[in-house]
Amino acid sequence: MTEPRETGPIKRKQAPSNESNFWLNQDIAKVLDHANELICYVDEQLVYRYFNQPFADFWNLSRTEHLGSPIENGSDAVDSPVSRADALQALQGSVVQREQQVNIEGRTRYLQNKYQPDMDAAGSVNGFFLYSQEVTNLKERSNNLLRILDNVTACLFWVDQQLIIKFAGQGGLKHFGFDAEQITGMSIEEFIGTDAYQVAEPYLRQALAGHANQYENLTRTADGRQLEIQVHCVPDVNQNGDVQGLFVVSFDITSIKLAQRELERAKQRLDMAVRASQIGIWETDPEQPDWFFTDHIEQLWGLKAGSLDNSIRKFDSRIHPQDYPKILEIRRLTEEEKTDHTVQFRALTNTGYRWMQAATHSQFDDRGNLLRRTGTIAEIDQIKLAEIKSADEVEQRDLFMAMLSHELRNPMTAIYHAIYYAQETGDLPDSLTEIFEIIDRQSRQMTGLMDDLLEVSRFNQEKADIRIESIDLNRILAELVPEFAKQSDLMNQGIVLHPAAGSFWVVADPERLNQAIRDLLENANHYHDDKARIEIALCRDDEKVICTIATGRDGNLSELQPEIIKQLIPEEQENYRSMGGLTIDLFLARCIIRELGGKLIIQNDGLGKGCTFTFWLPASRPSDAPTHPDEVES
Repeated sequence: MTEPRETGPIKRKQAPSNESNFWLNQDIAKVLDHANELICYVDEQLVYRYFNQPFADFWNLSRTEHLGSPIENGSDAVDSPVSRADALQALQGSVVQREQQVNIEGRTRYLQNKYQPDMDAAGSVNGFFLYSQEVTNLKERSNNLLRILDNVTACLFWVDQQLIIKFAGQGGLKHFGFDAEQITGMSIEEFIGTDAYQVAEPYLRQALAGHANQYENLTRTADGRQLEIQVHCVPDVNQNGDVQGLFVVSFDITSIKLAQRELERAKQRLDMAVRASQIGIWETDPEQPDWFFTDHIEQLWGLKAGSLDNSIRKFDSRIHPQDYPKILEIRRLTEEEKTDHTVQFRALTNTGYRWMQAATHSQFDDRGNLLRRTGTIAEIDQIKLAEIKSADEVEQRDLFMAMLSHELRNPMTAIYHAIYYAQETGDLPDSLTEIFEIIDRQSRQMTGLMDDLLEVSRFNQEKADIRIESIDLNRILAELVPEFAKQSDLMNQGIVLHPAAGSFWVVADPERLNQAIRDLLENANHYHDDKARIEIALCRDDEKVICTIATGRDGNLSELQPEIIKQLIPEEQENYRSMGGLTIDLFLARCIIRELGGKLIIQNDGLGKGCTFTFWLPASRPSDAPTHPDEVES
């Protein structure tokens, strides 16, 4: 069928026909065929008289077959292009607007239909126009939005200018125990109650005036639970700038408020603890030039609030000039080594310079990038002054002991020479010979004690001469043990040096090390009974050479030594255990081994029950020895 060519007004017949008598201007027909809307015309007999190309494409209709045919021919009643019920209303002169859902080729699609009656000048209805706009995408987006609103915990309302709820999202209402259909049509006052409405009304009126705002309030759920909510009121403004309603969004902030109150209480407790402990806290962000100082530091230093003003320059200006290089060095180490450090310094307070101690802690991300650095500052003035006083007293004591040892040498030397002269002349009666031998023996022992006391004072004052070289500890023991056994009457297996394969090189002062080992052997001899024996064994690892001197051990020391070392050598047990009743030479042995870079560990089972001395020294090789060991001091 060809398109009509005549122009003029629309004509119609009284009876259906398979040919269209609906005439349009050809140019208008072409325009309508390119319209976005689906357009058709149906006469009062419910016969198609016209439809444009978009209408034909959407419904898969043919103008040849369907123009002049009834609206329901060849169409499913549910998915019919024209609703018979809506068509009859339009033929009665009513404008009908309705959304239509259809299923085409397995897809649900949506149309927004408008049935517009066609009336002549006399008011008679000759038919109706059907204008359809596909809103599938808009509908799908709307459905998605509704699904979102049905699954969020925030309550979303749209209210009109009379504050009547016209829309409510179901998701948030479930949280409060309400149903959207139940409250739609209610007023805000009716829904939230008079008391809550008195708080909310000023904010709602302000939003109706075009000003968005928010406020917090208390409300109750359907089951009576009290909640704290945050409400946002946003005006809905049309294209003309007029407010046509409000969007009201409510959030349950009960848990947030509880957490905030608990956090505030925790901050108060922390603040009280920090003030009570007299500690200041600082923090720095690598991306910010200045630091953050809590007011505790200003209070600690007796300054007015805001004196530091979060300025590192103002902070540094209060550090004692002699201590400032130390602060800079700690900052450099913290930056380069990415480790925590502690530093003591003097800071200018309202009462003068006082000693402080600062500790740093750095926080890094997984890639090692610095996130922030925090630290504490505590006053240690009394402790530091006491420490300085104690150090001075110790120094004075060591000086006094050194002077005393030196001064006692003169009378002891005189006594020693007098005894020697008396014994050599042979004029002593027999009754005094034994007495002079006792005096001679005790004077020699006192001279040795004074020598040891003088050596201890030198070590404490860091004035002892240490000349190091690489030596074989196994060789030192092999020479020293037989000599000590002979002098101490410990022959016949009273002292046993267990054989050790190879060399045991250490870095040490041979003379000092020999002295320390002899002191340990003498104390071991003092603490063993006649039936027990003194055993000596060596072992080593990559870093240390370990020597054990033990008495009263049940078993062979060379077999027991690994277990003994396992018990004694760990760092947390490397503390000195004093042995009551022994002379100062044991303390001197400890000083010597410590100065050589080693450790001495003592286990005492009691007088006559045995004891164990374990010491270690850093391992070395012969090549580690200096070329001229006598010229090297530490």
